Amino acid sequence: MKQLVILDLDNTLYDEKEYFSGVFTSFENEYGAEPGMLLEAFDSICRPKSRDILKDTLVAALSYTQEKHDALFSCYRSSKFELCLPESSTYFLEFLRSRSIQTAILTNGVVAVQKNKVANLNIAPLIDEVFYARENSGHYEKPDARCFQYVLQSFGCKPEQAIMIGDSYENDYLGAKEADIKSLWLKGNNFESIDTLEQALPFILEQNNEEN
Repeated sequence: MKQLVILDLDNTLYDEKEYFSGVFTSFENEYGAEPGMLLEAFDSICRPKSRDILKDTLVAALSYTQEKHDALFSCYRSSKFELCLPESSTYFLEFLRSRSIQTAILTNGVVAVQKNKVANLNIAPLIDEVFYARENSGHYEKPDARCFQYVLQSFGCKPEQAIMIGDSYENDYLGAKEADIKSLWLKGNNFESIDTLEQALPFILEQNNEEN
């Protein structure tokens, strides 16, 4: 049985679009923008190609100014609203805790934003520790193997005793492999892919025939 499960945050434990929706609503309420306008614009964007998702959203909504961008980023960084953790994620984390399996979140991105997501999700009671990649001394992020190694060192855990689960092939799946950690690609399309967190349990409990 694995001793440590390392999890990505966005689009692994919850749908990140729900966070953006809350941010856009906060912005629209504060600045009198048309309700739903920003979320509709957000849905029209090809997110993997976007280098500034907030700017691209405002541009798509025909509403971009630097002042609005700064105000929207402020909401993105600190807006407070209830963000519900899916029942499937809650069940998964509670099950791991019941088996005394330690859990960690390892997340990239602006630290203040990621901390706000964690607070709005109220996920801290279900997780042993959250690691914000940009807080390390080198400011390196996933897929840098040092991010994963730091998590292992913090728990006194060997690579073979841990498993990584995330939705990003490069950042989560390959990054963990570079650190010699067993990894599962959530909603991926290779032989180590899973569609749900629950499908990870046999790998965590090592109830399968493959070498872990």
